[in-house]
Amino acid sequence: MLFSTLFCLKGFDTAWRFVAINITMLILTLLSSAIFYQNGFSLVVAFGFATIAACANYRRLKAIKGFKPSMVVSPLLLIFIALIPLLGISFWFGGVFFLLFVVFVALIGVKPSKINVHGFVQGYYGPKLAEQEKVQNRQQRQDPFISANDQSNEPQASLLDGNTQAAKPLDTDFSAEPLFETSSAQQSQFESEPYSNNYSAFQTPSFTKQKQKVGLWCRDHKRLLLTIITMVIAVVILTVIGYVASQLGSKSATNNGQNVIEKEVQPVAIKRISVKVPDGFWVVKEADILIIRWLGDEGQAHNLWKLATAKGESACQQMTFNNQNVYRPLTVDLMSDSGIEARFSPLDNRAIVTDIAMRGSFTLCGYKFNLKGSQAALMSLPEFAKEL
Repeated sequence: MLFSTLFCLKGFDTAWRFVAINITMLILTLLSSAIFYQNGFSLVVAFGFATIAACANYRRLKAIKGFKPSMVVSPLLLIFIALIPLLGISFWFGGVFFLLFVVFVALIGVKPSKINVHGFVQGYYGPKLAEQEKVQNRQQRQDPFISANDQSNEPQASLLDGNTQAAKPLDTDFSAEPLFETSSAQQSQFESEPYSNNYSAFQTPSFTKQKQKVGLWCRDHKRLLLTIITMVIAVVILTVIGYVASQLGSKSATNNGQNVIEKEVQPVAIKRISVKVPDGFWVVKEADILIIRWLGDEGQAHNLWKLATAKGESACQQMTFNNQNVYRPLTVDLMSDSGIEARFSPLDNRAIVTDIAMRGSFTLCGYKFNLKGSQAALMSLPEFAKEL
């Protein structure tokens, strides 16, 4: 069958040919999307497949006398399937488009034909069959020949010779004389002007004739051109809508992610209970975390020591009392207000509070603190008094 029948809007298709063309175009669209993944060329290829599907739909809809504008349903679904990897849309939409495509093809394919036409060739009936028959007849034509031994051919030979004598074999030797005789003037003309206007008779049709042929083709395929233009406009509009929707979706997801991060970063407002010891430091309790705070050097807020990584200033690795009791802080940080805060494990809360109240001094991060009057300060708050 001629390839041109795939793009023909005249004629009819059987149900099997209609289904075969549409399923083939779907498979080719999926393959092109996989081969040219996230490449615009896959959309161009899919548009060509969609055009073939639209023509098959139109021929089948004419056969069943269906609603002809529905011919664009399966082509648009093919375009949507090709757009999914380009726009980064979820592949769930691809499954929906695939299902809609199969349902549409099945609904059109099961409807019986309402035309009384016979003579389908490979599922197609239309003007392309007549053109193919003309080409085949032209190729099978045989030229007449003359046989000297066949007496029945003598009248034909005599007519060709222009007399009533029987045809005789010619014994003239044509190799001894030229086939065409040219004068010296003509010979010099051909030699001097090898590309003269004499060659114009063998040239291809002029641009005007080609333009007329194009105009006639456009007039005969007006519906095909209108279908292509409609599909182009629809694809452009849907591409813009899909792109805008994907951008809005990504921005919304980004904003939601930022809000979640901000909520995670922002500290929860927890009540802090603190008491100042006469030597100039504070004992702070924040929930179950015990904090030792004092004013340090000015500078940007940063971490001084972290037990989880064992990195930081070595002087902040442990808190040492004068009785050699040692406690390791979880973190030591320089705050934005120049305060230094050392946080300890809740398991050490009671022991540290007791040593602060009963011992004479301790050192931490190179600072030495005198604990004179610390017991009275701690007893002033019930939260620390119950630890003693």
